Amino acid sequence: MRKCLQWLVLLCAVPCAAQTVIVSASNLRDGLNPANGTIVFSPVNAAGAPVSYHTPGGQVSSSPITAKVVAGAFSVALPDVALTIPANLCFAGALNVLSGYGFGPGYSCIQPTQSNYWCSNGLCDFDNYIPSLPALPVYGGGLTLNGYAGAFTFSGPGVSCDWITLTCVFNGLSSPVVPTIGDSDVTGQVASLPTVNLVGATPATGKYRINYYANGNTACGSGTVFVTFTFSWVDPISARSVASIALTLGPSEAPISNSIRGAIPIYALASTAVSYNSTVVGSCATGGPASYDAHVAVEELQ
Repeated sequence: MRKCLQWLVLLCAVPCAAQTVIVSASNLRDGLNPANGTIVFSPVNAAGAPVSYHTPGGQVSSSPITAKVVAGAFSVALPDVALTIPANLCFAGALNVLSGYGFGPGYSCIQPTQSNYWCSNGLCDFDNYIPSLPALPVYGGGLTLNGYAGAFTFSGPGVSCDWITLTCVFNGLSSPVVPTIGDSDVTGQVASLPTVNLVGATPATGKYRINYYANGNTACGSGTVFVTFTFSWVDPISARSVASIALTLGPSEAPISNSIRGAIPIYALASTAVSYNSTVVGSCATGGPASYDAHVAVEELQ
Protein backbone atom coordinates (compact mmCIF):
# COMPACT_ATOMS: atom_id res chain seq x y z
CA MET A 1 0.00 0.00 0.00
CA ARG A 2 2.85 2.38 0.90
CA LYS A 3 4.54 1.76 -2.48
CA CYS A 4 1.28 2.59 -4.30
CA LEU A 5 1.03 5.89 -2.44
CA GLN A 6 4.63 6.70 -3.32
CA TRP A 7 3.91 6.13 -7.02
CA LEU A 8 0.83 8.37 -6.81
CA VAL A 9 2.92 11.16 -5.28
CA LEU A 10 5.53 10.83 -8.04
CA LEU A 11 2.90 10.85 -10.77
CA CYS A 12 1.35 14.00 -9.32
CA ALA A 13 4.71 15.74 -8.95
CA VAL A 14 5.45 15.66 -12.71
CA PRO A 15 2.44 17.67 -13.93
CA CYS A 16 2.49 19.92 -10.85
CA ALA A 17 6.11 20.88 -11.46
CA ALA A 18 5.35 21.66 -15.10
CA GLN A 19 2.77 24.29 -14.06
CA THR A 20 5.51 26.82 -13.27
CA VAL A 21 8.72 28.04 -14.85
CA ILE A 22 11.72 29.70 -13.23
CA VAL A 23 12.37 33.28 -14.35
CA SER A 24 15.79 34.60 -13.36
CA ALA A 25 18.43 37.17 -14.26
CA SER A 26 22.02 37.84 -13.30
CA ASN A 27 22.65 41.19 -15.02
CA LEU A 28 19.66 43.41 -14.24
CA ARG A 29 20.99 46.94 -14.19
CA ASP A 30 20.02 50.34 -12.82
CA GLY A 31 21.70 52.51 -15.43
CA LEU A 32 25.35 51.43 -15.39
CA ASN A 33 25.13 49.76 -11.98
CA PRO A 34 23.78 46.36 -10.89
CA ALA A 35 20.21 46.83 -9.68
CA ASN A 36 19.13 46.38 -6.06
CA GLY A 37 15.49 46.38 -5.04
CA THR A 38 12.49 44.30 -6.09
CA ILE A 39 10.99 43.08 -9.34
CA VAL A 40 7.22 42.64 -9.54
CA PHE A 41 5.21 40.51 -11.99
CA SER A 42 1.48 41.38 -12.00
CA PRO A 43 -1.06 39.16 -13.84
CA VAL A 44 -2.99 41.27 -16.36
CA ASN A 45 -5.13 40.84 -19.46
CA ALA A 46 -4.31 42.27 -22.90
CA ALA A 47 -5.73 45.65 -21.84
CA GLY A 48 -3.43 45.78 -18.80
CA ALA A 49 -6.16 45.23 -16.22
CA PRO A 50 -5.37 42.99 -13.19
CA VAL A 51 -6.89 39.51 -13.49
CA SER A 52 -7.11 36.31 -11.51
CA TYR A 53 -6.58 33.07 -13.40
CA HIS A 54 -6.72 29.29 -13.29
CA THR A 55 -3.80 26.88 -13.42
CA PRO A 56 -3.92 23.06 -13.48
CA GLY A 57 -3.46 23.26 -9.70
CA GLY A 58 -6.46 25.55 -9.01
CA GLN A 59 -7.48 29.20 -8.82
CA VAL A 60 -4.93 32.01 -8.42
CA SER A 61 -5.70 35.55 -7.27
CA SER A 62 -4.62 38.72 -9.06
CA SER A 63 -1.93 39.45 -6.47
CA PRO A 64 1.47 40.42 -7.92
CA ILE A 65 4.42 38.03 -7.54
CA THR A 66 7.51 39.75 -6.15
CA ALA A 67 11.19 38.79 -5.98
CA LYS A 68 14.15 40.53 -4.36
CA VAL A 69 16.88 41.83 -6.68
CA VAL A 70 20.41 41.77 -5.25
CA ALA A 71 23.39 42.98 -7.29
CA GLY A 72 21.42 42.52 -10.50
CA ALA A 73 20.27 38.95 -9.77
CA PHE A 74 16.89 37.44 -8.94
CA SER A 75 14.98 34.19 -9.34
CA VAL A 76 11.24 33.59 -9.07
CA ALA A 77 8.70 30.91 -10.05
CA LEU A 78 5.90 32.09 -12.36
CA PRO A 79 3.02 30.16 -13.93
CA ASP A 80 3.57 28.65 -17.37
CA VAL A 81 1.20 30.89 -19.36
CA ALA A 82 0.60 28.13 -21.93
CA LEU A 83 -1.27 26.25 -19.17
CA THR A 84 -3.24 29.11 -17.60
CA ILE A 85 -6.89 29.92 -18.23
CA PRO A 86 -7.12 32.37 -19.87
CA ALA A 87 -4.28 31.00 -21.98
CA ASN A 88 -1.28 33.21 -22.76
CA LEU A 89 -1.70 35.26 -19.61
CA CYS A 90 0.37 38.44 -19.44
CA PHE A 91 2.56 39.50 -16.54
CA ALA A 92 3.27 43.23 -16.33
CA GLY A 93 6.84 43.73 -15.10
CA ALA A 94 7.90 46.53 -12.76
CA LEU A 95 11.33 47.19 -11.28
CA ASN A 96 11.54 49.03 -7.97
CA VAL A 97 15.14 50.04 -7.34
CA LEU A 98 16.62 51.68 -4.28
CA SER A 99 17.92 54.54 -6.44
CA GLY A 100 17.18 55.56 -10.00
CA TYR A 101 14.30 54.53 -12.24
CA GLY A 102 12.40 51.33 -12.96
CA PHE A 103 11.30 49.82 -16.25
CA GLY A 104 9.95 52.01 -19.02
CA PRO A 105 7.36 50.83 -21.56
CA GLY A 106 7.72 47.44 -23.22
CA TYR A 107 7.22 45.19 -20.17
CA SER A 108 3.40 45.16 -20.06
CA CYS A 109 2.97 41.60 -21.38
CA ILE A 110 5.72 39.21 -20.29
CA GLN A 111 4.77 35.60 -21.11
CA PRO A 112 7.02 32.95 -19.52
CA THR A 113 6.51 29.40 -20.77
CA GLN A 114 8.44 26.15 -21.15
CA SER A 115 10.10 27.17 -24.40
CA ASN A 116 10.36 30.41 -26.39
CA TYR A 117 13.21 32.70 -27.47
CA TRP A 118 14.15 33.52 -23.84
CA CYS A 119 12.99 30.30 -22.15
CA SER A 120 14.25 26.74 -22.49
CA ASN A 121 13.06 23.63 -20.63
CA GLY A 122 11.17 25.73 -18.11
CA LEU A 123 14.11 28.06 -17.34
CA CYS A 124 13.57 31.64 -18.51
CA ASP A 125 16.57 33.99 -18.72
CA PHE A 126 15.18 37.48 -18.20
CA ASP A 127 18.53 38.95 -19.29
CA ASN A 128 17.56 37.80 -22.81
CA TYR A 129 14.00 39.20 -22.74
CA ILE A 130 13.43 41.89 -25.41
CA PRO A 131 10.98 44.68 -24.41
CA SER A 132 7.96 44.85 -26.70
CA LEU A 133 8.43 48.23 -28.40
CA PRO A 134 7.62 49.44 -31.92
CA ALA A 135 10.50 50.13 -34.29
CA LEU A 136 11.73 53.74 -34.12
CA PRO A 137 12.04 55.96 -37.18
CA VAL A 138 15.51 56.96 -38.38
CA TYR A 139 15.85 60.69 -37.73
CA GLY A 140 18.30 62.53 -39.93
CA GLY A 141 18.06 59.80 -42.55
CA GLY A 142 21.38 58.10 -41.87
CA LEU A 143 23.43 60.61 -43.87
CA THR A 144 27.09 59.80 -44.54
CA LEU A 145 29.53 62.16 -46.25
CA ASN A 146 33.12 61.09 -46.76
CA GLY A 147 34.58 64.53 -47.42
CA TYR A 148 34.24 64.46 -51.21
CA ALA A 149 31.71 66.35 -53.33
CA GLY A 150 28.92 63.96 -54.20
CA ALA A 151 30.48 60.97 -52.43
CA PHE A 152 27.65 60.35 -50.01
CA THR A 153 24.76 57.99 -49.42
CA PHE A 154 21.35 58.81 -48.00
CA SER A 155 18.33 56.78 -46.94
CA GLY A 156 14.96 58.21 -45.99
CA PRO A 157 11.41 58.82 -47.27
CA GLY A 158 10.71 61.87 -49.39
CA VAL A 159 14.39 62.75 -49.88
CA SER A 160 16.47 63.55 -52.95
CA CYS A 161 20.09 64.71 -52.92
CA ASP A 162 22.15 66.73 -55.42
CA TRP A 163 25.70 65.41 -55.74
CA ILE A 164 27.03 68.66 -57.25
CA THR A 165 25.60 71.31 -54.90
CA LEU A 166 25.68 69.00 -51.87
CA THR A 167 22.10 69.77 -50.93
CA CYS A 168 19.23 67.47 -50.06
CA VAL A 169 15.52 68.11 -50.47
CA PHE A 170 13.39 66.88 -47.53
CA ASN A 171 9.73 66.76 -48.58
CA GLY A 172 10.16 69.89 -50.70
CA LEU A 173 12.46 71.78 -48.30
CA SER A 174 16.10 72.20 -49.32
CA SER A 175 18.84 71.62 -46.76
CA PRO A 176 22.65 71.54 -47.04
CA VAL A 177 24.33 68.20 -46.58
CA VAL A 178 26.03 67.96 -43.19
CA PRO A 179 29.72 67.21 -43.85
CA THR A 180 31.66 64.60 -41.93
CA ILE A 181 35.04 66.11 -41.01
CA GLY A 182 36.52 63.14 -39.15
CA ASP A 183 35.80 59.49 -38.51
CA SER A 184 37.21 56.27 -37.06
CA ASP A 185 36.32 52.61 -37.59
CA VAL A 186 37.77 49.73 -35.58
CA THR A 187 36.72 46.08 -35.69
CA GLY A 188 37.56 43.10 -33.53
CA GLN A 189 39.06 45.35 -30.82
CA VAL A 190 39.94 43.44 -27.63
CA ALA A 191 41.71 45.95 -25.38
CA SER A 192 41.01 49.54 -24.37
CA LEU A 193 41.63 52.12 -27.07
CA PRO A 194 44.04 55.00 -26.31
CA THR A 195 43.04 58.49 -27.43
CA VAL A 196 41.88 58.51 -31.06
CA ASN A 197 41.82 61.95 -32.70
CA LEU A 198 38.68 62.18 -34.81
CA VAL A 199 39.52 65.78 -35.74
CA GLY A 200 43.03 67.09 -35.20
CA ALA A 201 42.00 70.75 -35.43
CA THR A 202 38.43 71.99 -35.80
CA PRO A 203 38.07 74.41 -38.74
CA ALA A 204 36.17 77.06 -36.76
CA THR A 205 34.58 77.78 -33.40
CA GLY A 206 31.03 76.48 -33.57
CA LYS A 207 28.59 73.60 -33.49
CA TYR A 208 29.59 69.99 -34.20
CA ARG A 209 28.09 66.57 -33.53
CA ILE A 210 29.78 63.30 -32.54
CA ASN A 211 27.93 60.20 -33.77
CA TYR A 212 28.89 56.77 -32.47
CA TYR A 213 27.84 53.15 -32.88
CA ALA A 214 29.47 50.17 -31.16
CA ASN A 215 28.58 46.49 -31.16
CA GLY A 216 29.87 43.20 -29.80
CA ASN A 217 32.01 41.22 -32.21
CA THR A 218 32.88 38.09 -30.20
CA ALA A 219 31.59 37.14 -26.75
CA CYS A 220 32.87 35.16 -23.79
CA GLY A 221 31.90 31.54 -23.27
CA SER A 222 31.28 32.62 -19.67
CA GLY A 223 32.09 35.81 -17.81
CA THR A 224 31.32 39.38 -18.85
CA VAL A 225 33.27 42.29 -20.33
CA PHE A 226 32.08 45.91 -20.32
CA VAL A 227 33.25 48.61 -22.74
CA THR A 228 32.64 52.35 -22.26
CA PHE A 229 33.59 55.17 -24.61
CA THR A 230 34.67 58.67 -23.54
CA PHE A 231 34.37 61.55 -26.03
CA SER A 232 36.47 64.71 -25.51
CA TRP A 233 36.62 68.22 -26.97
CA VAL A 234 37.46 71.81 -25.99
CA ASP A 235 34.90 74.60 -25.95
CA PRO A 236 35.72 78.33 -25.53
CA ILE A 237 35.67 77.93 -21.73
CA SER A 238 37.19 74.54 -20.91
CA ALA A 239 38.06 71.01 -21.94
CA ARG A 240 34.97 68.76 -21.85
CA SER A 241 34.22 65.04 -21.94
CA VAL A 242 31.23 62.73 -21.76
CA ALA A 243 31.02 58.94 -21.40
CA SER A 244 28.68 56.49 -23.13
CA ILE A 245 26.67 53.80 -21.42
CA ALA A 246 28.47 50.46 -21.22
CA LEU A 247 28.50 47.97 -24.07
CA THR A 248 28.08 44.50 -22.53
CA LEU A 249 29.99 41.57 -24.01
CA GLY A 250 28.57 38.46 -22.36
CA PRO A 251 27.47 35.00 -23.48
CA SER A 252 23.78 35.75 -22.85
CA GLU A 253 23.59 39.03 -24.78
CA ALA A 254 20.94 38.88 -27.51
CA PRO A 255 22.12 40.25 -30.90
CA ILE A 256 19.36 42.89 -30.91
CA SER A 257 20.60 44.37 -27.63
CA ASN A 258 24.35 43.84 -28.09
CA SER A 259 25.03 47.37 -29.35
CA ILE A 260 25.00 51.00 -28.23
CA ARG A 261 24.62 54.17 -30.25
CA GLY A 262 24.26 57.89 -29.76
CA ALA A 263 24.70 61.46 -31.01
CA ILE A 264 26.46 64.12 -28.90
CA PRO A 265 26.03 67.78 -29.89
CA ILE A 266 29.06 69.89 -28.92
CA TYR A 267 30.35 73.44 -29.26
CA ALA A 268 34.08 73.37 -29.98
CA LEU A 269 36.79 76.00 -30.08
CA ALA A 270 38.59 76.53 -33.40
CA SER A 271 41.82 74.59 -34.01
CA THR A 272 41.18 72.12 -31.16
CA ALA A 273 40.92 68.34 -31.28
CA VAL A 274 37.83 66.14 -30.99
CA SER A 275 38.76 62.66 -29.78
CA TYR A 276 37.58 59.52 -28.04
CA ASN A 277 38.96 56.55 -26.16
CA SER A 278 37.52 53.29 -24.83
CA THR A 279 37.88 51.50 -21.50
CA VAL A 280 37.51 47.72 -21.21
CA VAL A 281 36.84 46.12 -17.81
CA GLY A 282 35.97 42.56 -16.81
CA SER A 283 37.22 39.33 -18.31
CA CYS A 284 36.10 36.06 -19.84
CA ALA A 285 36.09 33.08 -17.47
CA THR A 286 35.99 30.80 -20.51
CA GLY A 287 36.16 31.38 -24.24
CA GLY A 288 36.98 34.76 -25.69
CA PRO A 289 38.75 37.01 -25.86
CA ALA A 290 35.67 39.23 -26.11
CA SER A 291 35.96 41.90 -28.82
CA TYR A 292 33.96 44.85 -30.12
CA ASP A 293 33.56 47.11 -33.16
CA ALA A 294 33.35 50.90 -32.93
CA HIS A 295 32.33 53.42 -35.61
CA VAL A 296 32.63 57.12 -34.69
CA ALA A 297 32.31 60.28 -36.80
CA VAL A 298 32.23 64.05 -36.31
CA GLU A 299 29.90 66.30 -38.33
CA GLU A 300 30.25 70.06 -38.76
CA LEU A 301 26.85 71.71 -38.19
CA GLN A 302 27.44 75.45 -38.73
